[in-house]
Amino acid sequence: IPLLPLLPMRIPPIITTPLFYVNAPPHIGHAFSTVLADILTRFYCVKDFGCTKMLTGTDEHGSKVAGAARNAGVPLASFVQLQRGAFVRQAQSLGVGVDTVWSHTAGHSCASSGPLPTDQHLLDTGTSCGPHASTVASLVDRLSPHLRTSRHAGYYCPGEEAFVPDEQVVDGLDSQSGKPVEWLEEEVRVLVPTDGHREQVRAWLHSDVVLPSRYATAA
Repeated sequence: IPLLPLLPMRIPPIITTPLFYVNAPPHIGHAFSTVLADILTRFYCVKDFGCTKMLTGTDEHGSKVAGAARNAGVPLASFVQLQRGAFVRQAQSLGVGVDTVWSHTAGHSCASSGPLPTDQHLLDTGTSCGPHASTVASLVDRLSPHLRTSRHAGYYCPGEEAFVPDEQVVDGLDSQSGKPVEWLEEEVRVLVPTDGHREQVRAWLHSDVVLPSRYATAA
């Protein structure tokens, strides 16, 4: 277990699942990773790590999500809310974070779980919820002086959510994944860093924010 090295350091960790895509209902793979995260969270509670938290939630952005809502004939916001609810019910049915209050409008919740020590908490977030959306908007606003607008065009694979090199496209398919591609032209905002930014980032990365510290050089 990667977090076991934290034991001698007594650092209360935050255990996370992936943020699950809401383009389709939850399946056994989602359940598996959620249960693993719950087990690890309980382990750290037993080891008396203080306020150990478990984070789970849903990724509600991307062309796959928009496409799934369009195919279902449901407005995007309603589709996301319905799908997010399915993930919440799956976690609850598995006994993960029992009695936890899931807050969608607030973007997250932190409530104690019944059978677990009171310092074990479950955090739930959705990427279209208030705190996440406002944080992203604030960040973009702060970066706006350093952003420039450009246009990008190329073959895009919705299934992989990635652009594909021209030479990798054969008969309208991505030759590596076998999934269909489409020609996409879009306006993008690109961050233009300066030498001053690079030095700031380099100094920050070497200010003991990277753990374990042996990865600081790679960062």
